[in-house]
Amino acid sequence: MDRSGQIHLVNTAWENYTGRSLLTAEPSFLWDLIPSEVQTKALWHNCSAQTWQSQLHLKDAWDNYNLFNLELELLTTQEHASLWIGTASSVPKAIAEPTLSDYQQKEIKLQRNVEFVRRIIESSPDCIKVLDRQGRLLYMNHGGQDIMEIDDFTQVHYSLWLSFWQDSDRLLAEKAFTTAKAGKITKFDGYCATAKGTPRWWEVVVTPMLDENDQIQEILCVSRDITGRKIAEKALQKRNQELDRFTYIVSHDLKAPLRGIANLAQWISEDLGDLVADETKEYLDLLGQRVKRMDALIDGLLKLSRIGRQELPVESVDMTQLLQEVIDSLSPPASFKITSVALPVLATKRLLLNQVLSNLISNAIKHHDRDTGQIEVTARDYDTHYQLAIADDGPGIPPTERERIFEIFQTLESSSSTTNTGIGLALVKKIIHEEGGQLWLQENSPRGCKFCFTWAK
Repeated sequence: MDRSGQIHLVNTAWENYTGRSLLTAEPSFLWDLIPSEVQTKALWHNCSAQTWQSQLHLKDAWDNYNLFNLELELLTTQEHASLWIGTASSVPKAIAEPTLSDYQQKEIKLQRNVEFVRRIIESSPDCIKVLDRQGRLLYMNHGGQDIMEIDDFTQVHYSLWLSFWQDSDRLLAEKAFTTAKAGKITKFDGYCATAKGTPRWWEVVVTPMLDENDQIQEILCVSRDITGRKIAEKALQKRNQELDRFTYIVSHDLKAPLRGIANLAQWISEDLGDLVADETKEYLDLLGQRVKRMDALIDGLLKLSRIGRQELPVESVDMTQLLQEVIDSLSPPASFKITSVALPVLATKRLLLNQVLSNLISNAIKHHDRDTGQIEVTARDYDTHYQLAIADDGPGIPPTERERIFEIFQTLESSSSTTNTGIGLALVKKIIHEEGGQLWLQENSPRGCKFCFTWAK
């Protein structure tokens, strides 16, 4: 290094210890690695000898200080361009005695930690408050003052925190404060307008702050602005109410006329008896089919609208038993063989899993191209879920249609079919997605298709 303390050449050990490379644009000085309160630099400049020795703490790459024996020797004596060569040898911890510098460095570290925490708190967008045991406001961070629209904290300093809350929200705040004074952490959601009257909803965590004797000294309140979430929840609640009204209208005001049409067609057929022409009889049968299809469409839409909105219990379900119940309810032809392999017992919403199995197995039977068929239900066990599969040996589904079939009202048959509404697979997909799973279609060898889906344990 030169006389000013600027370092011009170092070995690898120095770079590894200090984490500093001389390739950077900024010059590197020895004094940058020595505690500022140590007057080493002044002593160095006053030294006229050709060697210089001192025991100093040098900072490493992680801002820790370790004790070294530093020896400097004059290398060149050119005027205004003297160069020194130095060696820093580590002093073993067993030999190094605590010096004033050690304690000072601990104090500096402590101060830095406190400053670090203070900066985090002050920059937090949450409203962070400290209350005394009487509930008076002692402190509020700058981020909290901004979101509460408080221009001058002195105007609310020592105010009672409970006075900020009104009506039922105040009761929640009082309960939380009492719980915190009893030594427990508690949380609640409440409405509290800002200092300028702006509506705000908050998620509040109230925590007791203890001293070194585990005695409660203050109460910490952290309030997070959840106004956006509350507005979205209210909008969703309104939409759900509208959907409930729509469901009621569909189930009552649409199905009732359909039943009337079906009855009228039947009465006309009965009244005319043998006088009904073949063409007229065909029209009446077609009318009955259209009514049945419309009724099936309405039922499918109602089921689709209820997914995710029903409070269903979670219960232990033996899938082998559930599959047998589904088979009994579908009453497949005797020529169809339905088998299962390694089906689990799991905790789930029985009704939803029943709907998924019923729709997929019913489709496999309904869309088979032969009088006989085989369907196999299997399960694979993973850490958090099961992968279930329903495979058949039917005609399969063309690759170009494998995405479209999961869309509502999309079928591979003519729209005149009375049995296929195009809602079943859309219903299955929505149920599985609502329960956190995935649904996809695989090729089944040598023929048919295989519907796979995941289901949480």
